[in-house]
Amino acid sequence: MNAGGTSTNSAVITVTTVCQAPAASAATNIQSTAFYANWAAAAGATGYSLDVSTNSGFVNYVGGTTWSNFSAGAVLTYQVTGLTTNTTYYYRLRTQNGGGSSTNSAVISLTTAPDAPAVSAATNVQSVTFYANWTAPAGATGYYIDVSTNNGFVNFVGSYNNYSAGAATTLQITSLTTNTTYYYRLRSTNAGGGSSTNSAVITVVTGPDAPVATAATNVLIGSFYANWNAAGGGTTNYWIDVSTNSGFVNYVGGTTCRTRRRCCQRNH
Repeated sequence: MNAGGTSTNSAVITVTTVCQAPAASAATNIQSTAFYANWAAAAGATGYSLDVSTNSGFVNYVGGTTWSNFSAGAVLTYQVTGLTTNTTYYYRLRTQNGGGSSTNSAVISLTTAPDAPAVSAATNVQSVTFYANWTAPAGATGYYIDVSTNNGFVNFVGSYNNYSAGAATTLQITSLTTNTTYYYRLRSTNAGGGSSTNSAVITVVTGPDAPVATAATNVLIGSFYANWNAAGGGTTNYWIDVSTNSGFVNYVGGTTCRTRRRCCQRNH
């Protein structure tokens, strides 16, 4: 406008306001080196940008600039990878549309899972039980164990499918079958609630049935013959204890008849 009047209209400019920030939600499927970031859809959004950092102020980003303003597309969950075990991370998001980027969402924190435990050979292997063993990795607060009769873990023994073993580093596995091959593996967890990858797999074969002892024969002043029936089921040898009391609190000859020596079908 001026003293002479009003001009004609200018060209028309189109502008679209940005969307609201997305509502970020807790991470899921937290593993040792990865997790899934999650958020709710924002009206009008055509995509989402994601930041991931090891500090809540986002003064730096994971992977240099890899996870800085990372374009996650139009999905509502995204797997963040290339992380470090047992480490706290933070993520936030922004919506994208024709108008540009929204403000930042709330910040979500999580802690990646520890390393997988280092498993070791089973101990105290008996006919229907054994002890699984492993070493604690840094930051672990608990463990989950799988036990199967096949090394692909396509099925599981009893309740030993992601079974919580607590914070110990050994667990007695019970209610097994004699002379059977079993496999076990573990995962570790921490206060963040995530789970590590699987450990190596350990193989163990349970013992055979106990032999049926029968009466002694050829009993003499200084000796007798101990007898028993074959146990079957893969038995390769037998162990014998001899004592002067039924509780076996001591043994004849000190340890002579407590040695775990191989015995034939008839032994004395």
